[in-house]
Amino acid sequence: MNIPRVAPKNMHDGFGNLRNVSSENKIDVITLIFAAAIMGISILYGRK
Repeated sequence: MNIPRVAPKNMHDGFGNLRNVSSENKIDVITLIFAAAIMGISILYGRK
């Protein structure tokens, strides 16, 4: 599963310009959060 990585510099630029964030960047952020949630759930179920 390939998860796009956001460079720290790009993240700082994004947080500094939240009003100018493009729809593609918003989708990337949602994808990262969604992937992190799936990973967290899979780890919790893996411990059972």
